[in-house]
Amino acid sequence: MHHFVRRFAVKTTLALAATLAFASAASSATLTTKLAVDNGFTAYLSTSNSTIGTQFTAGHDWTTVATSAVELGAAQQYFLQIAAYDDADLAGLLGEFSLTGTGYHFADGSKKVLSGSSLLTGNNDGFTGNYTALTTIDPRNTTQWNAVSGIDPNAQWVWARWYDFDNTSFISLEILADAPVAGPLEVPEPASLALVALGLLALSRVRPKSKQND
Repeated sequence: MHHFVRRFAVKTTLALAATLAFASAASSATLTTKLAVDNGFTAYLSTSNSTIGTQFTAGHDWTTVATSAVELGAAQQYFLQIAAYDDADLAGLLGEFSLTGTGYHFADGSKKVLSGSSLLTGNNDGFTGNYTALTTIDPRNTTQWNAVSGIDPNAQWVWARWYDFDNTSFISLEILADAPVAGPLEVPEPASLALVALGLLALSRVRPKSKQND
């Protein structure tokens, strides 16, 4: 019976300690994108500005805002990559990008970026790492763009250089991990500490029976 209690106390204490350690270190963040692209797009999440990442959404109906979300993993640098393509003679991208949760921010320290911001850069060549400022497009060039809703009205239509030919814009947006905050170690909740203490107490009280001499 004593061996059973001892084993139970050991397992319980170790499990609680592991749970507390994981809870104190865990953090999560979600990148949400809202896009209207004439004519379509594919979006990726990458850890390199010169290597195409993993696709997480796509769309080909610029009259309806395409909303998608992707979870960010361990603290590191990320890049949102958007390949926006034009099927005809007039192109444009309207976007709203936001971060929720903890651990990440955009390059200006914010949690929200709109198309038209200098943080979005691009080219017409590919995800090469060489990007320049995007071209801001006057939406009055076409009355149909004015019908798009669901994105922050302060966002601007943009494209990489040429926007009135059959081409593709490769657009990049950097996402940075928050810097570690120096300070005291996170203290577990009192109830959790009490459970660990009980486990340790059980370990101290339970001792194996000594062998009797023949």
